[in-house]
Amino acid sequence: MLNDLNRRVINWLRVGRDQPDDFGRLVEKTPISRVEYQWALTAMDDESLPPLRRALAFHIVVDQSIPRSDTASKSSWRCGYKPDRGRRNHNQHEIIRVGNRLANVQLECLDACILLDRIKDMDYCTIYADPPDPTSGTKAYSARGFDRDGLADLLMAQRDTVGISRYGDEWDILGWRRVTRPALRRQISGAQERPEVLWLNDKASATRPGLFGNSPANYPAK
Repeated sequence: MLNDLNRRVINWLRVGRDQPDDFGRLVEKTPISRVEYQWALTAMDDESLPPLRRALAFHIVVDQSIPRSDTASKSSWRCGYKPDRGRRNHNQHEIIRVGNRLANVQLECLDACILLDRIKDMDYCTIYADPPDPTSGTKAYSARGFDRDGLADLLMAQRDTVGISRYGDEWDILGWRRVTRPALRRQISGAQERPEVLWLNDKASATRPGLFGNSPANYPAK
């Protein structure tokens, strides 16, 4: 199961799962273009368009914008291309590979706390949580309607394996085992290195250690 509150993300995943060949073909044939980008900013939310076209528009915005996110604006278009390096994000085979991995995946678009409350008593349920990152301290959460303490309580209440990843020491409040690895934070001014942390509950090592592993080498990629 995959869950995300962003309907654009869910539509992208659904199209990648259900129409990987058509989606991959469109992605690969889409040029790096300011005109395409400006069309996509509006089209990704245009309900009169079929899901395939909205997914393509979302892909273009994320792929060709400076912040690499769907919060980009018209002035955020900038995308370089070196023919000898190719473009992984515009590779039809990559889209098809993602579609194959999603073949039997259930997609949800729920508040994470609602979903976690529903599954907290389930056995053999592995949870990987990637909560939002506040811009400046935990106070930024309240402005975004994110209940960090409520999420922490629900993660602690889960019967089975849980892993949660972020940066810094914010989720040390759980009292769980920490695994760290170096990661690059890409910014307009350049990339900066900072440690990324995976917090694991005791069940992660006691029940099925192969899921997350017991060493940084087995840290799941985000």
